[in-house]
Amino acid sequence: MLRKTGRKTSVARQIETRRRTAIPEEAKMIDSPFSRTQNGVFSIQEERIDRSSGECRMKFFLASTNITIELQPCFLNLVGKKFIDIKFALIENAADPYQENEKGFVYETRSVFEALGMQIERINLREYGTQKKNIYDNLKKFDVIWIGGGNIFYLSWIFKKSGFDVAIVELLNSGIVYGGGSAGAIIVGPALDKYDLVDDSSKSPEAINQSLCLTNLILVPHWGHEKYQSKLQEIKDYHEKSNGNVVVAISDHQAVLIDKNIWKVFP
Repeated sequence: MLRKTGRKTSVARQIETRRRTAIPEEAKMIDSPFSRTQNGVFSIQEERIDRSSGECRMKFFLASTNITIELQPCFLNLVGKKFIDIKFALIENAADPYQENEKGFVYETRSVFEALGMQIERINLREYGTQKKNIYDNLKKFDVIWIGGGNIFYLSWIFKKSGFDVAIVELLNSGIVYGGGSAGAIIVGPALDKYDLVDDSSKSPEAINQSLCLTNLILVPHWGHEKYQSKLQEIKDYHEKSNGNVVVAISDHQAVLIDKNIWKVFP
């Protein structure tokens, strides 16, 4: 979806410095934001996900950008492990259509994750065909599968081309956490209508334009971003008036967490 250009920032270095004085991960694991609210940091919204198939076993961490410092406790509690023990699949294919000088946000996000000390393996969906078994077998070992930002229409196409769109359902039902930033977060919802206001649909080799339909939440990330706010408002207004889906707008410092049938916005 939206992207930053130019050189990398010092975000990763800031995270590494602050981690040394942060709450120990063991303490974070016990103090679950899903069980209580503390000093107004954890908020805020809580609803049941409406699913015709009954209770949902899936878990999602859906952000505008990445795992910011404020969101680390929520992420750890959702996954149920310390950072050092988390096996993390990083899929950056949504940025494939971009020129190298437009990929600053990709490298920034990757450096943030590396600074957290997780066991990261980059997965390239272009290396897979449409056989679900191939990609399922390679992803089932992970605790988290993270889909990075970029062009949502290209992402829809490569999900289908690689068989990821089919395999991900079984992977998430096995207990793996789905993480996503920007386009990677939007695509789990029920529709991609109006997102061509902020993404170029012609960047996709085929007009698939199909979301994963894993939740009924329409996510509008980067809320408050001055350059794009009018287009984001139009997307939000459109979906609030149609189909009865839940529309959630989040800033670059927020995330939606879904644990089984419950969703919340943090912080």
